[in-house]
Amino acid sequence: MVTSRFKLAEAFAELTIHDSQFKKTLNRVHRSLKNLQQGFKEVARVARRMLMVGGVAFAGIVTQAAAFEQSMARVAALTGATTAELQQLTSAAREMGRTTIFTARQSASAMSAFALAGFDTNKILQSLKPTLDLAAAGQIDIGQAADIVAKIMAGMKIEASELGHTVDVLTKAFTSSQTNLLMLGDAMKFVGPVAKASGKEIEEVVSIIQVLSNVGI
Repeated sequence: MVTSRFKLAEAFAELTIHDSQFKKTLNRVHRSLKNLQQGFKEVARVARRMLMVGGVAFAGIVTQAAAFEQSMARVAALTGATTAELQQLTSAAREMGRTTIFTARQSASAMSAFALAGFDTNKILQSLKPTLDLAAAGQIDIGQAADIVAKIMAGMKIEASELGHTVDVLTKAFTSSQTNLLMLGDAMKFVGPVAKASGKEIEEVVSIIQVLSNVGI
């Protein structure tokens, strides 16, 4: 009888031990599942955030693309460009967007300014890069730079193929005298046609403006 009770107690103790271990195991599993669930929640939260950010970014890209296409449509209307010419202009604007500090849409705005000045497709393509360089150096709006360039080219009878040199002359002038690009462009607007008629070249005219600027005129 005593032996039976001892065996029963032993079995109960063993069962209790196993039950305790089972509970510990169960608790570990529960904690693991809880951590896993929390991990899934965190992944879902990050995924939602990424989708939201991606959605906003995608919407921004679509909006920019639409604005660019609209700008190029304006260029096409102003220039009367053929399909092939419009493709050239579009490629050039996108290339400037990749290789300069200006966007493709800003480049398209410069093209519109040139078109309003009467530039044809070939002249626009030749004038675009030097004008962007001038706008960057002078830290002014690209439309203003295009307007200055167009007026100087018209007043001084400068060809588009010569514009790179002209931009170098202008840049050196406003970076080494008491004037800026807007003031220089304004002066050239009035002086340029008269100077050209009297046989003056761009270098000489700009030098005179530099001297006058340095003495406050």
